[in-house]
Amino acid sequence: MIKKIQFLFFAFFVLFLVGCVPMPEIVNHKWTVYFHTNGGSEIKNIEVKHGELIGDITTIKEGYIFTGWYSDSEMTMSFDIDVNFITMEINLYADWEVQTYNVSLNMQGGNGGDEVINVTYNESMPIAKAPIKTEYHFQGYYDDLNIQYYDKNMNSCRNWDKSSDDELYAKWEKNVYIVSLNDNGGYGGSKTVNVSYGEAMPEAVLPQKDGYIFQGYYDDLNIQYYDANMDSVHNWDKTSNGILMASWEKDYSSSVHKLSFQSIAGGYSVGARNKDIDGEIVIPEKYYGLPIIDIKENAFFYCAKVESVVLPSTIKTIGKSAFEGCQNLESINFPEGLKSIGGLAFMHTALRSVVIPGSMTSISHNTFYICESLETVVLHENVKSISSSAFGWCTNLTSINIPNNCVIGEGAFYLCKSLKTIELPNGVQIVGKHIFMDSGLEEIYIPASVTYINEMAFERSKYLKNIIVDPNNKNYKSIDGVLFSIDGKSLIQYPCGKEETSYTIPDGVVNITATAFAYCKNLQDITIPSTVRIIGQSAFMYCISLENIVIPEGVTQIEYATFEKCTNLKTIVLPESLVVIKNYSFGYCTNLESIFISKNVTEMLGAVFADCIDLVVYCEASAIPKGWSSNFIPSSATIIWDYKGE
Repeated sequence: MIKKIQFLFFAFFVLFLVGCVPMPEIVNHKWTVYFHTNGGSEIKNIEVKHGELIGDITTIKEGYIFTGWYSDSEMTMSFDIDVNFITMEINLYADWEVQTYNVSLNMQGGNGGDEVINVTYNESMPIAKAPIKTEYHFQGYYDDLNIQYYDKNMNSCRNWDKSSDDELYAKWEKNVYIVSLNDNGGYGGSKTVNVSYGEAMPEAVLPQKDGYIFQGYYDDLNIQYYDANMDSVHNWDKTSNGILMASWEKDYSSSVHKLSFQSIAGGYSVGARNKDIDGEIVIPEKYYGLPIIDIKENAFFYCAKVESVVLPSTIKTIGKSAFEGCQNLESINFPEGLKSIGGLAFMHTALRSVVIPGSMTSISHNTFYICESLETVVLHENVKSISSSAFGWCTNLTSINIPNNCVIGEGAFYLCKSLKTIELPNGVQIVGKHIFMDSGLEEIYIPASVTYINEMAFERSKYLKNIIVDPNNKNYKSIDGVLFSIDGKSLIQYPCGKEETSYTIPDGVVNITATAFAYCKNLQDITIPSTVRIIGQSAFMYCISLENIVIPEGVTQIEYATFEKCTNLKTIVLPESLVVIKNYSFGYCTNLESIFISKNVTEMLGAVFADCIDLVVYCEASAIPKGWSSNFIPSSATIIWDYKGE
């Protein structure tokens, strides 16, 4: 009835308009129709000729059903676009009805919960009953993308956001039980483990008992759950917490009671039972009929009372840090057949000599690091690599042979202060970074095979007096014991143990590499030729006798710590070409009196003149340039700006 009244009113209104407007104008007039989709897909406003229908217009809205158009925002006056003609400008409003969907709840083996629920789009999940499952606790319901809709208490944790029926899946977590492990007079093993019903026993630490061999863990019905290696042999089949008891067998052998054994592929791995193991350790060849092939990782880690070790011929591998920290270990044999020794294996031991067998091809990193009693090392010719810091800090090492074609890692002989000479055989190609840093080398021969020498290979080798290069080397040469590139353009290393007090760098040198003159304590005067363009970082660091130096024109940059700790340096002349001065370039040059810096220097980093407390800096610039750090000199030093010279 209401719709009929509305229609009659609308028709009357149209007739009224027709009577008020000349007919030709109305017939040809176009009216604008404005669409308000109320969250539905957008419809652009259109113009419709007077007296015509709108035509096919659709809008969609996820989770909703379109119920029709209304000519008012309160949705009281419906408008049928297939019936009602357009006779005036009009706003149309879309009306929607929210949808509901059926959602199946897959209990995934559980029971007792609701199987289907009815949900309303974009509303919270309705109240539903949680499922149950023996030996599990419920975690919530998730969709196939692992998005959670119900939490473990069946509270809604997400509005329904799918415009279709769907399925949710229960997620379960197994109940966990605490199993106590009674070591039955032993020690060092795990006290408890957490285990789920029907699953294998988890990893646990094997217990020890002096004079006994562990046989496994059993329950009160003598059912075994762990074997002698603490491997699971029976799944947990109890629906409660429990207790397992360790079983032991007397060890009647003479030395085995000091050791622990672990079954591995091909035999057994061995280690110490406890840190109190002492004296001479003799590793047997076999255990329960199988060969002992491995000294396991950390096997005797910091067993400080061990003095010597005898290895059987069956040993193939020695694990990482196996004897690290055995501070009284003076001797060990390496049998033929040994294939590898792990990194740090003998770090901080008291070994005096080492003989590496032909079955080994490499020495791992830090293997003999800080073996300060080690004096001699014999490497079989099959050894082809010595890794980083392998013999670092062996301060008493006096003799070691380097096999042909051997690759030597970074810092391999770092701080070997007693190593006076070493022969690099033909075949060695690379002399890496810090290989002989802080060593006691006095002379070294570079063979023809060497293709690369790191500029810091001999850093802080304070006793090095002479570097000899094979005349057939195609990459390097030696002039008066000083190392150069073959073209003479790079000065790589001036032996800092040389006794001369002055040195003139040859003309043609372009690059003074990093640390080239570092720690040359005897040099008082160094002449740099006009050909030099590059001076590397720390190039003259700790030249404690150097008094004066002139840097030639063409050099544009002073690198980090170039003259750091040149404590006797009094004057230095910088070139007009200089643009950049980096951190600590002249740091701790405590006797430096004055220095002139031209206006061409656009970048001055922090602490350039660190601790130069009495320094006077004459700057051609009228004020501190934008690219200069405010703390390039200490506060007690003097800066004179806009200096024009005397």
